[in-house]
This record gives sequence, C-alpha cells and structure tokens, in this order.
Amino acid sequence: MAKQDMDLRDWFAGQALKGLLAGPSAPKKSKAEAPAQYAIRVAEEAYLFADAMMQAGETAPVNPLEEQIAAVGRESHSDASASLES
Repeated sequence: MAKQDMDLRDWFAGQALKGLLAGPSAPKKSKAEAPAQYAIRVAEEAYLFADAMMQAGETAPVNPLEEQIAAVGRESHSDASASLES
C-alpha cells in the first residue's frame, strides 16, 4: 500500500538521502549486499536523520526573530480587522 502524500518526515528523509549520497563519504554497497538491500539500508539511515530532525523541531527553542515576525503579522492582521469593522 503506497502512501500518496509526502509529509514533513518524508521531505526531511529525502533531503537527508540527497546529502548522504552526494559526497565522497556516501554509504558504500558491499559486494555481498544486493542492490535492494543497499537501497533499504541507506533509506533507513535517511529516515533516522529525518526522525532526529522531527524530534529536534519539537524541542528547539523558538528563534526570537521568527517570534518578532509573527508578532508583526498578528498586529497587522488585527489592524486590518479593526479598519474593516470601522
């Protein structure tokens, strides 16, 4: 059963996979390893990175600049709402 939509975890895994395979230190396939086994091993490693990103995102402190931008957005939204009510 194939998944139709990509979620954030899948996106992180794809980005990790690109990084894992891009450099000279990319995981190597052993002679005894079937190509499908190699692909699964590397994909599982990419998902380990994705899971770490998901976990870090839950516990990472909020960037103060992002909070300031969000506050400005909230103020602009409330100003616009107030002018519509007038």
